[in-house]
Amino acid sequence: MRKSLGKWGGAIPGPLLHAATLLLLISPTICHAQGQFVNCDSVSDPQFYYNGFSFTGTQPASNTWVPGQTYAVTAGGWGVSPAGCLYEVIRVYNPAGQIDPYVTTSPVFEAPGQLIPYANYVDATHTSFTLTVASGAPDETDIIQLVCEVCFLSASEYKVQISIQTPLPPPPPPPPCGTITIDSVTPSTWTMGKTYQVTITGTDFVAPSTSDDPTYCQQNVTRLWVEQGGNYYSPDFTVVSPTQINATIKMDASTSLTAGSATLWAENCDDGCVTETSVPVQIVSVPTITLERIDLMDVKATGTPNVTGTSDTSAFKYLSVSASGSTVAKIGYASGSNAQSNPTFFQLTEPDNSCKGGKPCQGGLKTITASYTVDGVSSADKSFNVPTFGMSCYNTTAESDWGSPPNNCSVFRWKGTVYSGTVTNPGSLTGTYCEAFIADVIRNAGSGVLNNGIAVQKVNGNISQTPDGKIYTADGTVPIPFQTVARNRSIIPGKGVLIDLDQVGTGIHADDIGGDIVGYRLDLYKGVGKPVCAHNDNVMAVGACTPATSGCPASAIQ
Repeated sequence: MRKSLGKWGGAIPGPLLHAATLLLLISPTICHAQGQFVNCDSVSDPQFYYNGFSFTGTQPASNTWVPGQTYAVTAGGWGVSPAGCLYEVIRVYNPAGQIDPYVTTSPVFEAPGQLIPYANYVDATHTSFTLTVASGAPDETDIIQLVCEVCFLSASEYKVQISIQTPLPPPPPPPPCGTITIDSVTPSTWTMGKTYQVTITGTDFVAPSTSDDPTYCQQNVTRLWVEQGGNYYSPDFTVVSPTQINATIKMDASTSLTAGSATLWAENCDDGCVTETSVPVQIVSVPTITLERIDLMDVKATGTPNVTGTSDTSAFKYLSVSASGSTVAKIGYASGSNAQSNPTFFQLTEPDNSCKGGKPCQGGLKTITASYTVDGVSSADKSFNVPTFGMSCYNTTAESDWGSPPNNCSVFRWKGTVYSGTVTNPGSLTGTYCEAFIADVIRNAGSGVLNNGIAVQKVNGNISQTPDGKIYTADGTVPIPFQTVARNRSIIPGKGVLIDLDQVGTGIHADDIGGDIVGYRLDLYKGVGKPVCAHNDNVMAVGACTPATSGCPASAIQ
């Protein structure tokens, strides 16, 4: 509705009436319209339309203003006729339809009893003003009204809604990232070929979760992996609590890891909050065992990998069985060694002579198998054989051992037969001899020495003088006291074999044979005459042969 004031004015609603009236009294008929002179006599009914506001300030949203802020506002329009507005009066109404006391604009001009806000002229299609929202202004939707006054006629008005909103407080900063740590890994040495259930303790482990629990540092995942020289393995694991992870570590070909040092990593990561930690771990190869025969009675066992002194478990074990005979060597850990020592030492001991009255007794062959285990993964078995021989003594019988013919001859008993008295021209010999002497050479000793020093020997079942006066073994060598033994050719078949015997000697020639030497028996030659074998102890002796035979292996373990 418009209320005419004649050619000097137009209808100015509400509080502007006084201002308009004031301007009517003081204004000439030529109006100053925002920097231009307008002939008010020629102005009829101006048309003015705004096509929008453009706001600049601290907020990105042009229609949302914040208490405590001041904004520079530009209003753009079109169709100003004929030349522009004298004033663009600004009013801001709250939802109750009242002037909002919390919003002020500038510039203003004075009217009786009040200040009238208006906009500045920018150009023919733009005006500007400054708007301030007081601190404490309530959140609400206001309306800004711009009214164009040309020569005191009210032109078209424009309204726009604005929102006054107190911004939400910024979210609290996230709690600081926890410092993930690994305190222990049990076990921390892993053997290829085995699967381990590993317990990892530390701090700030994060269970996968969407929880806002601040103890999780607003993170939702802990990663776990093993790194070794550019190869990575991610095991299955479960975060049991912020201080414990249970992981399944599979040490097989699929991991691309090999024996050696490696690194176990743990990492918490989400939304840029990343912390990580690592500890060294050890990957070891499949266990192996090496056996070394230090001497006839002592064996050194070395296991790899050597985890002695760590929290991981390793152990040697052995098994011994008889391969032949029952009177065989025994084995046990040497003094100061045990299954967990590495290296460890085994010690062989001879069995007692189990034959009645300490008579010469057969020995046997013992098979000993050893292995080395690390965390339940065992090496391949390593075996070796140990022969034990029952020892006895033999000698070259002397004619003087059996008395003197014709009346002082001793008696010789051999397998139920008694030999006594004398015999004349036995074999190739001439003269009279004690029959006991001749029987001992033929039935037992195989050789003898006459009282005149001439050597005799069993030849084709009878007695004969040796061509060169020497005695020979079955292999054609001259027997050496304490360095020649008679053996069983089924155990030591070849010639030129040397044998080492515990308690007896080393490098002994196994050159002779004997009718009573069967199985694991050896007869040690000690020289001429009965006294050399007097008080002989028929011990059981561990031995080794060079070169080795199937029945008498070498000392070295292959």
